[in-house]
Amino acid sequence: LGARYRLGAPIREGSVASTYAVTDTASAMGSELAVHLLAPELSATACHERFRDVIARVVRLSHPAILPTVGHGAADDALYVITARPPR
Repeated sequence: LGARYRLGAPIREGSVASTYAVTDTASAMGSELAVHLLAPELSATACHERFRDVIARVVRLSHPAILPTVGHGAADDALYVITARPPR
C-alpha cells in the first residue's frame, strides 16, 4: 500500500477478500478508509482477473448503497481497492 496508507485492524474476513481499516497519511485530516485485499491464494487464478474487472466497473458507480472508491492497485502481487470505511 506504500507510505500513503497505514494499515489498521481487520474489519471483515471473507473467502475472496479481507477488509482492513487504513488511514490516509497524505490527508491533512488522516482520513479513515478501508482496504479490500484479494486473498493471496487467489492471485494466480481467474479470480485475479475478475477482481480487476469488478474494480474497473465499481470505480464508475455512484449510489448511496455503494462505498465510494478512493483508489486501487497491486502490492506484492496482491490486488486491493480502497474505499470509504463501511459503517459500523
